[in-house]
Amino acid sequence: MKSRLFPFNALLAFLFVSQPGHATTVEKPKVTEPSVAAPAAPANPQVATQAATGAAVTGVTRAFDEPTYKRLSEGGIPVVLVFSDSRDPIWQKQAQLLSVIFREIEFAKIQSFQIDLVANHQVANQFNVSSPGTILIMKDGIERVRSTKMTGADPMRKMLRLQSAL
Repeated sequence: MKSRLFPFNALLAFLFVSQPGHATTVEKPKVTEPSVAAPAAPANPQVATQAATGAAVTGVTRAFDEPTYKRLSEGGIPVVLVFSDSRDPIWQKQAQLLSVIFREIEFAKIQSFQIDLVANHQVANQFNVSSPGTILIMKDGIERVRSTKMTGADPMRKMLRLQSAL
């Protein structure tokens, strides 16, 4: 008996659904595109965007400004000085890492300056720096930490964490 009713029930269901006014419509589920928030803008206004494209990075932080540096150092605020030379391959590796690190939430508010060794050799001499890829952490106008040619992301992060401990 079941075998006879099954086709009859299927026929009734078909007729009921196919009748005008009784047709049920199946709505597609609404799919919203996932939204990915852009990374927060770094505190340093002149961060170059070339790192994302793989091009040579020329600036990872704002250019050195003597009055601003003096104001920060007199206020007891640690300042990171990054010495660069766009022709140096070590600096190119370091620049790509720093451009990413300075955008991370933990490091975005670090006060930092980039000093081009070619254009500002007198400023570099003032800090006794002759090698691109040198990073200094200064506090109260005194050098507290110096790193030369560091290209590892984790060691850089550890070194930059020291500035908050000063």
